[in-house]
Amino acid sequence: MCYNSAELHKKTIIKENRGKAGIYRWINNLNGKSYVGSSINLTIRFNVYFNKNRLVTGSGNRMAIYLSISKYGLENFTLEILEYCCKDDTIKREQFYLDKLQPEYNLLKKAGSIFGFKHSLLSRKKMSESALGRVVSEEARLNLGEALSGRKLSESTKEKIRSYKHTEEAKSRISLGNPRTRSVQITDSHTKDTTTFSTMTLAAAHLNTTTATIRSYIKTQKLYKDRYLISILSKSDS
Repeated sequence: MCYNSAELHKKTIIKENRGKAGIYRWINNLNGKSYVGSSINLTIRFNVYFNKNRLVTGSGNRMAIYLSISKYGLENFTLEILEYCCKDDTIKREQFYLDKLQPEYNLLKKAGSIFGFKHSLLSRKKMSESALGRVVSEEARLNLGEALSGRKLSESTKEKIRSYKHTEEAKSRISLGNPRTRSVQITDSHTKDTTTFSTMTLAAAHLNTTTATIRSYIKTQKLYKDRYLISILSKSDS
């Protein structure tokens, strides 16, 4: 399936890919460069690309494809659905197309992995300071919860997620550099977005899981859901 101008076909793209998992490719119609990605919920992923504010100011705006779409506009991009697949196979199939197509906008050539991709100490410090000072948006928490579960969240579940917010006291402790504060950093290997949370509880709420799970994945350094790298920030990083 191919949409020659993503700007003109937004509604159709959202409708036809609702709730589906698969592999997609963005193609710049002006220079021929491309980007391959995957998602267990394509509609949620495409909504990120269609959100101009997210492309310009979001934490993922460091990605080459985000920068290119912001520069040239969606009207100059073709969106191609390479294939639909089972949710458990998205990473494997994405790797197949990365190897086959060699897309220029993909800086990392291993699907589902951020290993080998390291921020400089200065950029990590800036990201940490920026993330610690903000409340993770309600929309981001709800969208991520739906993406992980593959279904619409119930109102009661959404209400629980909404309840996880930074208190003024917590934000003050963070800003004062309280030595007891242990920040948790979550990096999405699909979008390369990195977000920092002041506590494991907030990190667990973001991923719709438990603090025990967060601790386990911090210890093993395996990707949670084959997608999220979870780590503790040291005092020098924060």
